[in-house]
Amino acid sequence: MYPTTSWTSFLRRLGRNTKVLKSVVFFIILILVLVPALTIAQKPEKTSSTTALPATPSPASGLPSVATPTPVPLLQVTPMTPVTPESLKKQQEKNAIPIEKVETNLVNLTVTVSDRDGHYYPGLSKENFEIYEIFKGTDKKEHRIKQEISFFSNDDTPINLGVLLDISGSMEGDKIRNAVTAITTFLDYSNDHDAFFLYGFNTKTYIIQDFIFNDSAIRSTSANKLLLIRPKGRTSLIDATYVSVEKLQHGKLGNRMALVLISDGQDNESRYTMRELKRSIRESGVIIYTIGILPSVIDTRPDPLIAGGKNVLDEIASMTGGRSLYPNFSRNFPIQNPFEPRLSLDDAMQKIAIELRHQYVLAYYPTGKDIPNADKNNYRKIKIKLVSPKNNRLPSLSIRTKDGYYGPRTNL
Repeated sequence: MYPTTSWTSFLRRLGRNTKVLKSVVFFIILILVLVPALTIAQKPEKTSSTTALPATPSPASGLPSVATPTPVPLLQVTPMTPVTPESLKKQQEKNAIPIEKVETNLVNLTVTVSDRDGHYYPGLSKENFEIYEIFKGTDKKEHRIKQEISFFSNDDTPINLGVLLDISGSMEGDKIRNAVTAITTFLDYSNDHDAFFLYGFNTKTYIIQDFIFNDSAIRSTSANKLLLIRPKGRTSLIDATYVSVEKLQHGKLGNRMALVLISDGQDNESRYTMRELKRSIRESGVIIYTIGILPSVIDTRPDPLIAGGKNVLDEIASMTGGRSLYPNFSRNFPIQNPFEPRLSLDDAMQKIAIELRHQYVLAYYPTGKDIPNADKNNYRKIKIKLVSPKNNRLPSLSIRTKDGYYGPRTNL
């Protein structure tokens, strides 16, 4: 008997028995339901170590668009949060720890001493420094009053650091990529116990990384966050610097503060004025270093936008005791930046990191407060002089520190 005949006979008998037919149908349905369910249950669960980002944020967020990245292990990326002076103040009030405030007139100075080649000059002591306050009194005479140094240190102590990166449309391409690499270099050469934050700015200022202590894992995560940014929009440089200066004053580590600003210096969107920014900087005691991202190929004819941006960066840095650097931001260009043709962006950031670890810190209680100041804001200039020890003349050295400070206002 052929197999087909056996199957035909079996199906005929099955059709006569309804109970058996129902059992067979039920068994087939059960198999069709259970097999896919068991297959799904055996698949491994996705871990939370990988986060995929959308190609662009929601239109209502107003954030810079970011490219869709390949998922990065162990990277938890959140959308950048806009920050303003008002929102920053509310956050600081919310997180504030109630303490008893003690009023003090102590003036703190961070001093950089270097030789003719720009190298840090070590080994100086308290006796090598003299501090003078200079101001014009209501008697129309210039007063130059020597101050007694109450505190001196040349230790590599941790400080509060802020990195402020221009992410406007002018930073597209090599500029933003090289800036991210340079920021990583800066953090690598900084003190491992520093506390730092990363802000980005275009039309608004955004928190990329809030205050956190410096270590290799954090540096890697922060760099990955920066790489996700696509530059766009206009530039509010003054507003962003104002917010960053305010942020540094609520850092995790004492009163040593430094800000590194990377931008072309052009501003076309800020609410605050340069005058308001300068006042805030002088009241804060923050040292500011500026990295000018200027075109590698510059026409022989002067460009007012480039010149204006450079002037802004120079002024912000010089008044605090920091400095401005203008590196060749891309190694791919045959013609380099004429301001500092041999300096790469990495080199510039490395210089700043090393300088911050080799500075002198001085403090004094100002004398001469009883002399009325002709400046109603009571602004006092500061002058530091180096004194050679006996029988050991110092070489030619340069000194950088903030140009002055505001004392308590006077009523004239």
